[in-house]
Amino acid sequence: MAEPPRLYESALVRQATGNTIRPGGLTLLQRAMELCAMASGARVLDVGCGTGASTTYLRHRYQLRAAGVDLSAKLLLEGSVTVPGLPLIRGRAEYLPCRNACLDGLVCECVLSLLPDSHATLCEFNRVLKPSARLIVSDLYRRAPDENGQAEVSVPCCVASARSHSFIRKQVLSAGFELQLWEDHSYLLGNLAARLILDHGSLQAFWVKVFGETAGQEIAHAVAASRPGYFLMIAQKRI
Repeated sequence: MAEPPRLYESALVRQATGNTIRPGGLTLLQRAMELCAMASGARVLDVGCGTGASTTYLRHRYQLRAAGVDLSAKLLLEGSVTVPGLPLIRGRAEYLPCRNACLDGLVCECVLSLLPDSHATLCEFNRVLKPSARLIVSDLYRRAPDENGQAEVSVPCCVASARSHSFIRKQVLSAGFELQLWEDHSYLLGNLAARLILDHGSLQAFWVKVFGETAGQEIAHAVAASRPGYFLMIAQKRI
C-alpha cells in the first residue's frame, strides 16, 4: 500500500512557500536569532531541516556550526545537491544522532505539530542541549477553545493536528525547559492561506489537490474547526 502524501514534500506547497516550506520563510528564525544572540561558532541543530534552507542561513548569516536532520530522503537529497557539503543527516526528531548535552541551540520549525508524541520529542531535545541552551520553535497551534474537539484525520497534517497554547506550554515545561518567549505571528499563516486561495480558488481545493478527495475534505473540515494560528517560542533548558 502506498504511503500517504507528505504535505512538506508537495510541489504545490513549495510553489507557495519556497524552499523554507513554512509560513513567513526565514522571518521568525531571524527574529529568534536576534533575541538569542548566539555566539559565532555555536553548535546548533536544525530539526526538520528539509532542504536545509535554515541550516544554510544559520551558517552563512550568523557563522554558526549548524547541521540539519530530517526524515525526508527526497528533501535531503535536494539540499545536498543545492549546497554541496552542507551537513544534512537523515534521522527522526524523536531519536537524534547526538551525544548528551552537546548543542548550544536547537531549531525546530513546523515539526512538533506533525509528531505523534511531541512530549517525548521535547525530552529528546532536552537531552542533546547543554544546560541553559536555547530551543527555538515556530509552529502552528490550535486557537479553537475545545481541545477535546480535535478531529481525527487519515493522513498526517500539521494544520489539522496542531495543539493549543496551553497544551504546548505544559509539555515544554514538563520536558525540562523554561519558557522565555511566546509570540503570535498568525498573520504569516494568513498570508500563506491567501496565496493558496489565489493559486487554487479555495483552501478546500488545495487540500483536495494534495491529499485526494476524501482526505482533503477531512483536512479542510479539521482545519476550519481548529482555527489554526502560528507562533514563535523560545525556551531555555533548565540548569
